[in-house]
Amino acid sequence: MNGYFTIHRVAFDSWLWQLRGDHFKVAITLIGMANWTPGKFLCRTGEVVDVPRGSMVTSSDSIASRARVGRQVVRTALRHLEKADFLTIKSTKLFSFITIVNYDTWQPHGVIPNQVTNHVITKCQPSANQVLTTIEEEKKEKKLSFDFDSVYQQYPRKIGKAPGLAKLKAKVKTQADYDQLVQAVATLAQAWRGKDLTYCPHFSTFASQTRWRDDMLPLPDGCRAPSKPLPPLPGVNLEEP
Repeated sequence: MNGYFTIHRVAFDSWLWQLRGDHFKVAITLIGMANWTPGKFLCRTGEVVDVPRGSMVTSSDSIASRARVGRQVVRTALRHLEKADFLTIKSTKLFSFITIVNYDTWQPHGVIPNQVTNHVITKCQPSANQVLTTIEEEKKEKKLSFDFDSVYQQYPRKIGKAPGLAKLKAKVKTQADYDQLVQAVATLAQAWRGKDLTYCPHFSTFASQTRWRDDMLPLPDGCRAPSKPLPPLPGVNLEEP
């Protein structure tokens, strides 16, 4: 979606502002996703569907992605919004056809005069640039996704899984740090194999104390780091579609 959309001030006095936060996000997202001019949608079957102003062809996954909420939140919000006569839904096997009832109430016809538009754009330019920078940084962060569960599966002493995974998610932010973690766990797994694990740190301790960054890993007494550690676990780099 490009450009902008407006919402009439009548919305402040409506029940829309009384919605819980995540349902409010879904409602506003739907207003932004709806066609502001009539259009057409080409189905995978080759059928062409007319999409009038105020309607959209979409799915729960698409709404969840744009609103940045879970799919279950979307499903619940859609049920509530439909009961409130905010929208209507026609579902098929391929998509959902959603129409915003009284769309013009929330998205009135007309354009903002150029003079006012230019003034607003000029006045807000620094903030807009900051927002764009933040969005780009968020996108970069989201491109990295690490398989911490596989790290746990290879760790020799499996105690404290949940707190350990939570600590790793909070502490490991870069690919380099993840690679170091994976290499350290592979080394520990090989060194402690067949040994008494009494003195091997719990997984939660290893994670909370960031032991994978230590110069000396917690190896068994009298044991050197294996000369050929196990190959690192595969990292998972997921780019947004």
